[in-house]
Amino acid sequence: MKPIEDPGIPQPQRGASGTSIRVGMSTLFTDKSQLKLGTSIRMGTTFDEAAPVMRFSKMIAFQSRTTLTRASMKGSRLKSKTPTRHSTYALMMQENYRERMAKARSARMNRKGCLYAVHRFIFDVVSFHFNIDPQVVEDGVCDAQLHILLLDSLFSVGGRQAVLFIYQEMENPPLESGRFNPLLPKDQKMKRVVVSDGGDIETCGPSVVVYRTNCNISIDTKNMSEELYFRSVDLDSSYNNPVPGLIDIFSMSIKDRLRCSTHWGELKESEQGKATVATFLECVDIFVEFLQVTEVDLEGSMIFSVPDDLWTALSTPQQINKTINEPEIMEKVENVVQQWGQLIEKALTKDMEIRREKDTIGPLACLIYWRRLLAMNSSIVEHLKSVKCKNFILALQLSKSKYIKKWTTLENMVTNVNNEVEDNVKYLYALEKYLDPLYHTEPNAIDRYMPCLMYCIRMVYSTSRYFNTNDRLTGLLVKVTNQLITACQGYLTNNGTVSIWSQAKKEVLRKIKVCVGLHRKYADCFHQMKDADKEFPGAAPVDCSEVYIFGKLGAFQTRLERID
Repeated sequence: MKPIEDPGIPQPQRGASGTSIRVGMSTLFTDKSQLKLGTSIRMGTTFDEAAPVMRFSKMIAFQSRTTLTRASMKGSRLKSKTPTRHSTYALMMQENYRERMAKARSARMNRKGCLYAVHRFIFDVVSFHFNIDPQVVEDGVCDAQLHILLLDSLFSVGGRQAVLFIYQEMENPPLESGRFNPLLPKDQKMKRVVVSDGGDIETCGPSVVVYRTNCNISIDTKNMSEELYFRSVDLDSSYNNPVPGLIDIFSMSIKDRLRCSTHWGELKESEQGKATVATFLECVDIFVEFLQVTEVDLEGSMIFSVPDDLWTALSTPQQINKTINEPEIMEKVENVVQQWGQLIEKALTKDMEIRREKDTIGPLACLIYWRRLLAMNSSIVEHLKSVKCKNFILALQLSKSKYIKKWTTLENMVTNVNNEVEDNVKYLYALEKYLDPLYHTEPNAIDRYMPCLMYCIRMVYSTSRYFNTNDRLTGLLVKVTNQLITACQGYLTNNGTVSIWSQAKKEVLRKIKVCVGLHRKYADCFHQMKDADKEFPGAAPVDCSEVYIFGKLGAFQTRLERID
């Protein structure tokens, strides 16, 4: 090994022989670290001469130990830097989560402390309707402060008039509810109770409406059993629409209660007040009938099935470009579109069929018929505009399917029929307020509405794009004639309760005279409508068969005159 040389350190002298030997290091150095350096000192060197070499060796050893220590410390810091930071963040998050859980539990206990006897009375009744334990209702109510506020508003003066208890499957209670369970899967659902005003939660199961009729008083333990009312509603998820639930509420609850109610205040003290009550109850009946007709209309809506596997293969443009190269899948797609076309053809053919109607049917039947067609055609148009339908048709177009030509024809037919139906419904709704008196007014008052009714019918005939044919105008006027005869029959027999032979002769003759006068008024207004072509320049003249319109009316009038 070559001896260490440094200009700042005196170099030892070589021996005479010029050879160098290794001196026993244990006799010269007592530091073990210096022994490892293996320093070489030539023979003949004295201890004083070797002292600089020894000091230099000690310095090298100290620097080596310092360098190794610093390197090891730096490496350990580099290794532990990231884990330490992450562990600190996780610890902070865990502490924050625990604090939030503690606050949520504390808030839940405070909400429970706000429940009084009135709340628990409601919980007992609601749980009876749901057939569950009252504690389940209480747990659901305590999940949110909003539930407590809604109930407090129901109890206060001038507060809300009703709240809705909903019991259905929904997401697990959140962290803020105070009963959050982190071990449950996020996608798992549970049945629980919530309180709502009916506008923030989709309802598809059993519900209980809690309502009051008097908002000018507060609800407490003294009057809660008298002032609070409960009504269960089951909006079955199998329904295509919520109308059946509404019919159940109005027909079996509100309508019957109103009929049996005797608390009408001052309205029962005068004839005019009694007439007002009768008119109101009649309007309720009309509304229930409207809901029933609407239910039938919506049940006629078309439902088009879309297989999930095919929709997955055609959900995006990339998937469509990939799928059109697979003949087996495209064959299934074409079969599905052909099924849609068959349903549409069946619906359009039904529109063109000749209707068989009763001889006593009234003019509002026209509105009901066209409104039902509108519901059916609207469901078809919505399907044609849907993304699923458009993607299926796009795939067939890209694959150059032969069925596209027929599908385009069907789309044009649907568009034309839908325009006609929408136009007819719009104009018939304009006639509705003039047709209602024929159903709900006695003949001695109907004659006041006849001029306005005939003028409005003439306006519809002149301005409508599709209802301006003589056949449709004749059909409408025949139904008006049927309703006038029905109204006169009810007027003569007191709505079928008595016979004309059991009534006083003067009373019967007076009623006959009113009915004959109404028929003449109707005929006069019809002829005025036909002669009013100057008021509607450019409109087609009215050319309806008077025999067909007034045939039954003339026979009925002849019978009345014979009785007279």
